[in-house]
Amino acid sequence: MRQRLLLVSGIFLDIPESWQPWSERATDKMLKERILSAFLRNTSGNPCLPGSWLRHKGCIYASTVAPGVRDIPEPKRVSPTEDFYNKNKRLNRPMSPHLTIYKYQITSTLSISNRITGAVQSVALSGFAIAAMTLPGMYPMYLETLNNLALGPAIIGGVKFAIALPFMYHLCAGIRHLVWDAGRGFTLQTVYRSGYAVIAATLLLSVAAACV
Repeated sequence: MRQRLLLVSGIFLDIPESWQPWSERATDKMLKERILSAFLRNTSGNPCLPGSWLRHKGCIYASTVAPGVRDIPEPKRVSPTEDFYNKNKRLNRPMSPHLTIYKYQITSTLSISNRITGAVQSVALSGFAIAAMTLPGMYPMYLETLNNLALGPAIIGGVKFAIALPFMYHLCAGIRHLVWDAGRGFTLQTVYRSGYAVIAATLLLSVAAACV
């Protein structure tokens, strides 16, 4: 059976000659429906959809290609100024769920904490460097001022622990990521064990740093 390429709405369709929808040979309803379905699949997204034997903006519309098959209306034009939320509201699309519906997982918590502590370190170190360059006096002077406040070992130790905690956690989590970069520790059991190990090491190192 010979085939030829048809240029319809700017798209080439490879259709057997005996299947041409306008041919008298195509008398079977099921055959015509298949032809029309194939035509629509090939022209999806094209503004030239079946209508009538008329030329409209350089496109040929064909509603009589398959008698008994209903015409498919042209899709509605969406305003280019319509934003994402208004379009979803118009189409009655539900909003995607947020993080609040998900069950707590230590793996995701550690991953987010690693990014948060990294940001905290960047801000703290940058602020300390800017303060060292702009404030009057030297570091020993401010250290002596803190000693003269007589805050007590509990307060000083707590502040030192709070300062050391993000640094130590980011250090331990970074070592964990280095192990992952080597292609190890990706099993679910190992991921959970390494996560608990990061938490334990962070607390121990932070306490040690606060006691110095």
